[in-house]
Amino acid sequence: MLPRPIQKRISVVKRTVQQNKTTTVIICTLFLYFVLFYGGSEERIVYDLSDGKSSKGYGIIKGGTGNLCYDKDRRVGGLPKVTRFDDPSIYDEFERDTNTEGMLPGTDFDDVEAFDKDRNKIVIIVGANLEGGVGKWKGPDDWALEKTSLVNKKLYAAQHGYDLVVKDFTKLKKYSNEFREGWQKFDLIKEVMDEYNYGDWFWYVDLNTLIMEPEYTLEDLVFQNMQQRLASRTVEYFNPNELTLDLPLIDYTEPLNLLLAQDCDGFNLNSFLIRKSHWSINLIDLLFDPVVYSVEHPKWTRGESNALEYYYNKFPSIRSRLGFLPTRLLASLGPGACSDYEFDSSFMFYNETSRDFLVNLKDCDAGRNCWEEMQQFSRISRDLHKSWYQRIF
Repeated sequence: MLPRPIQKRISVVKRTVQQNKTTTVIICTLFLYFVLFYGGSEERIVYDLSDGKSSKGYGIIKGGTGNLCYDKDRRVGGLPKVTRFDDPSIYDEFERDTNTEGMLPGTDFDDVEAFDKDRNKIVIIVGANLEGGVGKWKGPDDWALEKTSLVNKKLYAAQHGYDLVVKDFTKLKKYSNEFREGWQKFDLIKEVMDEYNYGDWFWYVDLNTLIMEPEYTLEDLVFQNMQQRLASRTVEYFNPNELTLDLPLIDYTEPLNLLLAQDCDGFNLNSFLIRKSHWSINLIDLLFDPVVYSVEHPKWTRGESNALEYYYNKFPSIRSRLGFLPTRLLASLGPGACSDYEFDSSFMFYNETSRDFLVNLKDCDAGRNCWEEMQQFSRISRDLHKSWYQRIF
């Protein structure tokens, strides 16, 4: 039994509601509207990427976001140092993971393909121009797109317990005649790898992407039955740049260390997965070999993508550990990209009906409006994930 004063107050409220039914309905409707549509707004998330310091003096990257090496005094100019591959000390800085629990004696980390969630981490890496742009000054649309994309990745990482690294690449410039955005992906990955163990997987994803189905985990999308998820381990299924189909001495029984998709331009590096291993570290160093670069870079109009294709065409050891995912599994294209292939939308373009995981706004900065496209797909994602009561109201 409620106390008498409370009963009196309840009676007063009931009389007021009965006397003002229209006003009560309006107030309740407005209250529900603001709770449902604004209660979980992304705007409540503070856009602050400086989460403090980690043990190595970088921004926090484990379990949060941060700006690795985001200090002006860390700028390094000039060409990368030339290393001799017969020098065993080259990779001393990348210490081997000594946690061998659950592994057979004598097992090499490079020989293990399976992702073990108890041993391995998944790390999301996003490259951003936090200082205001490189090719041009960033306008309001650029800042808004960057914020939307980063919040999208931050929410996804938090939902599934992945680490997120927001890496500023305005500080680094591998070659003086290249825009930093075109030649820094693998360089950033190598820096982030230094903070993690062998066997961990890294998902590099561009800013001009949006995760449309955040409930999907990378384990479910890729790592469970990895071999069955592949489109192919060769370019025979799709070869727009007419790469060599086969090389001698390729061993396709070796574990996969690099997973990427292809589109109309060849290798798509807007969204791809790479595993920390001695193979991947060697590959990254190879991509930045200054001698080969000085000869081949006029042909590499697509930067690192063309460089990777060049070495894929030359070295059987690279082919042995590289696999191709279906384009729509991890890098579905938005409208306007690869216009010559729009007649076959089922192959590489985002499909709302099939609920593709991610949309990649490839080349949206080449005559299209990236921010408008990002807004369009943000609305699509919100509509797809409305609850029944949101659809009613």
